Amino acid sequence: MRLDASTLGSDERQNPAPQDITHVIFDLDGTLLDTERIYTSLTAKILQELGYEFDVSLKQKMMGKQEADSAEILVEELNLPITPQEYLDRMHTMQQIEFPKSKLMPGIVNVVESLAARGIPLAIGTSSDIIRFAWKTKQHSKLLEYFDPIVTASHEDVTHAKPDPSIFLVAAKGLGVTDFSRVLVFEDSPAGVTAALSAGMRCVWAPTLKSDANLFKDEERVETLDSFEGFEKELDRYLVPKA
Repeated sequence: MRLDASTLGSDERQNPAPQDITHVIFDLDGTLLDTERIYTSLTAKILQELGYEFDVSLKQKMMGKQEADSAEILVEELNLPITPQEYLDRMHTMQQIEFPKSKLMPGIVNVVESLAARGIPLAIGTSSDIIRFAWKTKQHSKLLEYFDPIVTASHEDVTHAKPDPSIFLVAAKGLGVTDFSRVLVFEDSPAGVTAALSAGMRCVWAPTLKSDANLFKDEERVETLDSFEGFEKELDRYLVPKA
C-alpha cells in the first residue's frame, strides 16, 4: 500500500491494519540516519579508482545486508580485481572518517519522540556491526536514549543478516514481545522489509531507492511512504488507542 505522509490528509487514507501496535523497531541506515548516501559515495569512489562504475541495480542488491555479504556481492557481480576483504579494508578506512558526520533522516526525530511520548517501547535492529554503529551514532547519543534494546549484527543471538528475520526477532525478544503481529518496523530497504514480514511484523518503509517503491504494493502489511516527514501525525492509525 503506497501513501504519502506529507501530502495526504487523514480523511484521504484507509487504515491498512488494526490499531493494535504495541512495540516499534527501527532500522538504522537510511531510516534513522542518512548513511546510505555515504555508503554510495564511498563505494563509487573505490570502484572509480579501479575503473568501474556503481549503478543502482547493484546498490539494490547490496542494501540492508551485513557488510561482508554486500562486499561479496559487489566483488562477484563486477568481477573486481580485489577480494571482498580488501574492499572492506578500504571502506573501513574511509568510513571511520565519514560515518561520524552522519545526519538524522528528515522527520524521523518527530516520529521517535511522538512514539516515546505515547509510551511505546522502541528498539533498533540494524545490520551494522557494533563498531560501525558506534561511528555512525557518535553525534546522536541523545536519540539513542529512546531505544532499548539496540540490536546490531554483532549481537550474539543474531544468526543471519537481513532479509533473514533474526535481527528483528532478537530485538522483539528484548522488548518482551510475544505477539509479533503487534510490532511495527520502520525500514528503508527491501531486505529489511522482507525481514520484518518474515518475522510476522508489519512495516512502514520509505525506500532509499525510489525505483523500489512498488515492490510491496500488494502487501497489506506494508505501507510505502515517500519519506518519514510528517508521519508522526499518522501514528494513531497504528497504535492502540489511548485509554
